[in-house]
Amino acid sequence: DARLDALHEVLKESKMQPESGELSPELKLFTEQVKRDLQTLNAKQAEQEAASARRELEIANQRISEMDGKLDTLKREVTDGLKDSLREHAATTSSEMREHHKEASAATSDLVSHVADKLA
Repeated sequence: DARLDALHEVLKESKMQPESGELSPELKLFTEQVKRDLQTLNAKQAEQEAASARRELEIANQRISEMDGKLDTLKREVTDGLKDSLREHAATTSSEMREHHKEASAATSDLVSHVADKLA
């Protein structure tokens, strides 16, 4: 670990390390404690990052649920709007067809009367 190497350098420079290059028993214990502390810190940081990621995931899931709800609402509105439009169109078309039928019947009746008059 780079932090541990840096600690060794500091210890060398501060003359806390014997000239032989080996650490004294006190410094070995101190170094081991520093290692454990660093591992604990790294583990705590990883736990915090995981907790933060879980919170972000929960927020994202909430937003997805909200969007799903909005999408369902839009689908219903569009479907209902299309159904209403089709009903109106069908009613208008049916009414127009009846009107055309009446006009055609009247025209046919007039034509039959006109032909009958001509034949008579």
